[in-house]
Order: sequence, then structure tokens, then C-alpha cells
Amino acid sequence: MKKLIRVLIVGMFIAGSSGVVNMQNVYANSYDPANISQQTEATDFTNIISAENGKDEIVSTPPGEVSLRVLSNFVRDGEFILYNNGNISMYTKPNGSVDGGLGPQVLHSTKRNGQWFLINSYQGERWVYNDENIVNLRDVAAKNAELTLGETVYIYSEPFSVYRTEETIAPTTVHVIKQAGSWFLIDYNSRQVWITTENAKYKGTVDTFDTTSIYGIPYKKMIIPTGNISVRPGTTLKPDYITVHNTANTASGADAEMHGRYLLNQAATNPDSWVSWHFTVDDKQIVQHLPLSESAFHAGDGDGPGNRSSIGIEITENADGNYAKAEENAKKLIAYLIDQLNIPMENVKPHRDWSGKNCPRVILSNGWSNFITSLQQVYNTYHVPTVYRVVTGGFLGEENVKQKLGMLQAQTGWWASYEPLQQTAPYYRIVTGEYTGEEAAAEAMNAVQSETGLWMTYEKTRPAYSIYRIVTGGFKGEDNVQQALEGLKRDTGWWATFEPTGEPDVYRIVTGGIGGESNVIEALNRVKERGWWATYEENGEYVYYYRIRTGEFIEESSAKQALAYFTNKGWWATYEPSGRIERYYRIVTGGFAGREAAEEKAKMVQNSYGWWTSTETVR
Repeated sequence: MKKLIRVLIVGMFIAGSSGVVNMQNVYANSYDPANISQQTEATDFTNIISAENGKDEIVSTPPGEVSLRVLSNFVRDGEFILYNNGNISMYTKPNGSVDGGLGPQVLHSTKRNGQWFLINSYQGERWVYNDENIVNLRDVAAKNAELTLGETVYIYSEPFSVYRTEETIAPTTVHVIKQAGSWFLIDYNSRQVWITTENAKYKGTVDTFDTTSIYGIPYKKMIIPTGNISVRPGTTLKPDYITVHNTANTASGADAEMHGRYLLNQAATNPDSWVSWHFTVDDKQIVQHLPLSESAFHAGDGDGPGNRSSIGIEITENADGNYAKAEENAKKLIAYLIDQLNIPMENVKPHRDWSGKNCPRVILSNGWSNFITSLQQVYNTYHVPTVYRVVTGGFLGEENVKQKLGMLQAQTGWWASYEPLQQTAPYYRIVTGEYTGEEAAAEAMNAVQSETGLWMTYEKTRPAYSIYRIVTGGFKGEDNVQQALEGLKRDTGWWATFEPTGEPDVYRIVTGGIGGESNVIEALNRVKERGWWATYEENGEYVYYYRIRTGEFIEESSAKQALAYFTNKGWWATYEPSGRIERYYRIVTGGFAGREAAEEKAKMVQNSYGWWTSTETVR
């Protein structure tokens, strides 16, 4: 095996044979990020950050290099994908005898021992060695998240460049199943494919918290500026784990803010640092260095899930601080992150789990299980379990939502209710011009109703107007009145008749009904032109104006669409608000403990009824 070539500065500052650095001698007590280079002295950290033996050396390589080194005695189960671009040997056990060989191919492993990987081969279970000149390694972590791509990417059949296809995916949001460094296994067009990109961001991630304290501990942001990818790589992170470190720097003054200055200095002056983490915690405050949506170099596993899927937290050990208080503050931070980022307690890991390094050294010496037990107690103290409820989209009208609520309760037995939304919907109806008389309106309505199927009726509009008739003076004898009547009917076409006046053998002519006083006056003048005496009188009948109106349409667009039928017939018509405004309502359930339980219920409702559903916190 090759000798390891350099020390990864994670932990963070390791006390070696030459002692530890007093950072107060390196930096001033205050800093100006704009002038950070002015705060740097010519100190060679690599001379003092060293290991006492080869077993504790770890190689940290920049992104894109194939070498990933952990301690030689490090053992971890997981998912590993390797590609050997040349012929390699197989072994019966790590450092055992050679037993066969393999040509270039993709290999899958579920166990590693240092740089040895257990595979299933044509010989059965065998070990292969990760020679950096031949083998490319992908350390795979399961995901279940939405990733927004910032660029067009190629599709790969395996997570290695030689397996690129010519098919591409334009910038969009994809569902990630697994991540291997900058490689993502995604669901795409009903299949699973690999893509690779450094220009993407997981949806729903946060950068910092909008608060000045976390569970009573002052919270400060000293975010490393972009530009130096060896300190702030800028690669996307969906935090699934929290990794705990001890700084191993016992120098006086090496508190959280001093470590923040160190990182700022590295970003400004060292293009080959490859060291960073998210938080440093001391006995007084919490300092954040990187956005929580970006990964860092702190876990010693290169592009593995330690760096790519976890938040790194350093707990200070400075001699002039209270370490026990710093550790308690770190537990509060971890409890807060678990709550805010929905990270399971079992996903809080020591640095050792990712690379085998004895870190966090103080916590491990006291027992990791003791730390987790204490962390759980802190979490229980501050964490009020979040309760979620299922909510539906809007249903128009209270009667409608009551019906839907009854369906849901009958099927599930859940407690549920409904509540009004701010959204409302106005109703409209179509109205025509006027028809004179009920008969004309009814005839038109029936014709439209039979053609369209729309519900409609007719209604009176303007006040009724009277029906009049003309009555003449008397004519002596029936023959005379008969002759006068025939002449009138012949000249006018009116309906008319004669009737006795009550005097012996004297008759008068009376017309049929004439609607409206102005019309009867016009007709009267025509009678008078014949030289007859005549007048008019109400006959006791009335005529009404009517218009047709339809039932209600929800929203103006629906009314406009129906109106086109009337206007296409050449009728005058319009639409008007009916005066009814209906409110939308949504169904809300009682609380379910945990987001997953609520989302499961929401999906069940959606599948059963086709309703739009979501979940929201109750408390």
C-alpha cells in the first residue's frame, strides 16, 4: 500500500509532538473580513499539525481526484460503487493472497476495510484494493429529495464519466434517490439514471437561521466568502447527518470566534486548504461559518456522505474556556438542528464513523453512548413534538364542503372540520332584452332551453301598462252601425264590434284592446277623422314586459362563454352579477404526530378522492 502523503486538518487542530499553536499570537482579537489578509502572520500550520504514526494519517484530496483515504483499520458497512479502468487482482481477504482478477468494469460493494472493498465476484465474495491509479470510488448515500438543476446535464448509465450517453436533461427539478459526491441517481422518465453536476441546489434547504440565539446561546454568523473552493466548495448539501468534532486545540484564546477567523484567513490566503466545517461552539456562543445548503471538508471521507451529507460541528477545547459548558452548548445546537432540519437522532455521528479518526477525542473518551443519552435529554427538554394536520384545497360553497367532509369522516373516522378561505367566487347570470307579454317571453325561453339545456326562467321587468279600447258615439239603428263597423274594420284591420248603448235602437262601436295610452290616442285620432264622436277607456286588462334570465354561472368567464349562444342568435343579451358571492372552504383534520404520518394520510385522501391535499404544522 502507498504511504499516506499529507494530513487532513479536521478535528480541527491536532496536538502533535511539536505542541499546539497559540492562535492569539497569530490573529488580532478583532477582525475585518474585508482586510483579513492583514491579520495573517507567516505561520506554517503543517509543521505543527502532524500525526505521531502512520495509522493516524488521513489524505484529503480536492474534488475530482480519485484518491480517497481513511485509516487503514477503518471498517464501515455502506454502499460503494467502484470502476476499475484497468485489470485488478482479487484477494481472499485484505492483504491476503491473490485469487483471480477482473478486467475493467463497475463493481458494487457493501463493506470497506480501509481501502479494501468486499465484492460479489464470479469467485464468490472477494476483496479488491482501491489503488488510486486504477480504481475510481463512489461512496453512495441514500436520498429522498428534490434537486433543482442550474445547467443542462448529460445522462449516465453508471456514475463514471466513461458511461455518458448523448441524452441530456435541461435545467429543471428532479427527484434524487441516491447521491455519490457530485453524482446523483434520479428518477427520470420512469427510469433511474445518473447525472453529475456542481451547479444544483436541493429544494427546501436553508442557509442560516433568522435568530440571534439558539436555545439561549448567542448565535453569530461569520460566513466564509465565496471564491476559494478549498474552504467554501459551494457544492449542494441536503443535511441528512450531523458530524461532531473536537478541535483538539487547547491553546488559550482558541475559542469559536478565533476558529472563524482561522477559516476566513484560510479562504483568503490558502488555495489548497481543503478544510472547513459549518459551526464552532465554545462556552459562550455558536458561530456559523458556512451555509447549511453547502457541503464542507470536515469528515475525512472526500466525496463521501460525511462531507457531502452532513453538517460539521467543532467543539472547542481552549484552556481558558469551560469545556463542559461548550459541550452542553453544542448539544443544544445539535438538538436545534435535529428539530429544524428534521434529522433523526441516530444520524448524529462522531467524526470517527466517516474515516476512523479518533475524533471527537474528548467525547469518545467519555463514551459516545453517554453523549447521545445526554443529547436526547437536551432534545426532550427543548423539543415540543411538531403536530401536523392534513388540509385540502378549496371547495366552493358551504353545503358542498359539508358533503365532502361527511364522506371523509365516514371512511376514516378522523376528527375533521372545515374552515372558510379568503377566496370567494361571484355568480353571474345572463339576461335578455324585453319581450312584450308573457306569451312571447315563454315561447322564446322554451326555444332556447330546448337547444342549450340551460336552466332559465322569465321575469317581469318594467311596470305593467294598461290596455285601452275606443268607444264611439251612438248610431241609430242596427243597419247603420253595422255599415260603419265594416268600414272601420276594412280601413284599419282592427278587431272591433258594436254593442247597444241602453237607448232604444241606438248602438256604439267598440274596438279590441290597444296597449298603452299613446297607442290608443293615435288610434282614436284615426276614428275621429271619420267624423265620429269617440273616446277611449281602460278595459281592465294589463300587459307586462318580460325578460329571460338563466341560472347562475360561477365566475365571469363561464357567463361570457354561455352568452355567446344568445348573441349568435342575434338577440340582445348581457350578463350581470346575480348578487350571490360564494365562499371557498377547506377541510382540515385533527393533528397527526410527525410529518411522515401526516403526509401518508394526505396521500391516502388524494388517492381516494382526487382532492388536492397538503400538510401543515398545528404547533
